[in-house]
Amino acid sequence: MILVESLLPQIIQMTPRWWVVSKPAGWLTIPGRESPHSTTQKIPVLSEWAKEALPPIWVVHRLDLETSGVVLFARTAEDHRQASVWFQKRQMKKVYHWLPRSLMLPTPT
Repeated sequence: MILVESLLPQIIQMTPRWWVVSKPAGWLTIPGRESPHSTTQKIPVLSEWAKEALPPIWVVHRLDLETSGVVLFARTAEDHRQASVWFQKRQMKKVYHWLPRSLMLPTPT
């Protein structure tokens, strides 16, 4: 079961070309990728939140619903194209660090 965290996205950095935002777990990056496990609750969407705060804006990459992390937004279509080329040429990449919420210990035998 996926629980929507009560956290809201946080703006980490804003420039004339880029917007760097911290995405909480439980938020979609873009609409249309809802989990089949959460049919009774509207899932918040980061790109919609960003467009309300500062239109126009383009999503450079996505993170999964369950994943919290940093998302890069472009402020112009040209900057979006440039960032897409960076990912395509592997000049930029996503790095994942896993932090468990609890530790499962082996059962003593």
